[in-house]
Amino acid sequence: MKKLLIFSLLALFFTCAFTVDAEAQRRGKKKKKKSSKTDQYFDESGNFLAKVWYGAGVNLNFSQGGFQGNSVSTFIFGLSPMAGYKISEQLSVGPRFEFAYQGSRISDGGTEDIKFNSVNLGLGAFTRFKINETYFIHGEYQFLNEENPTGVVNFQTKEFETLREWTANYYLGVGYTSGGLVGFEAYLLWNFAEEFTSNNIPLDYRFGLNYKF
Repeated sequence: MKKLLIFSLLALFFTCAFTVDAEAQRRGKKKKKKSSKTDQYFDESGNFLAKVWYGAGVNLNFSQGGFQGNSVSTFIFGLSPMAGYKISEQLSVGPRFEFAYQGSRISDGGTEDIKFNSVNLGLGAFTRFKINETYFIHGEYQFLNEENPTGVVNFQTKEFETLREWTANYYLGVGYTSGGLVGFEAYLLWNFAEEFTSNNIPLDYRFGLNYKF
């Protein structure tokens, strides 16, 4: 009788354990199926990130010259990340961001320099069409928040006063890419929002790197 009772209790324990384990496995499979669709969409092996490429441009420049008898030194640093989604193997669209800092010093031979510092921020949307593995067409619409000097000098801080304003730019041009998983790119754009004069040629030169383009 005692052995029969022990056997019955063991059978009941294993039956319950098996039922709980089977239920857990069934729920796990459901969650895995649900999450697999999400993972397939957003994971590298899926449909979304597998079609996204990345790029970044860097602008670093230092120049020194003269203006109306004054010595002018200028330092410029710019960074412009971007990401594109491939609608097809040739056509892609995406956002582009731009950050640019300019610091200038104007000296007339006195003890203190007049300084000009500005930060420009840009946000745009672009489209690219790959002609082949080397050349592409680039179009872009951009909002740029620029900080420009007013021509008035604050003699307490020895800095030019600045004024911020928003401008809209419309770019279209052609570019070159070296290809490969990580490639170098250079492209030349015409800004249709600026007036073309003998003193102003609205060309924008850009250089950078791309990944999976």
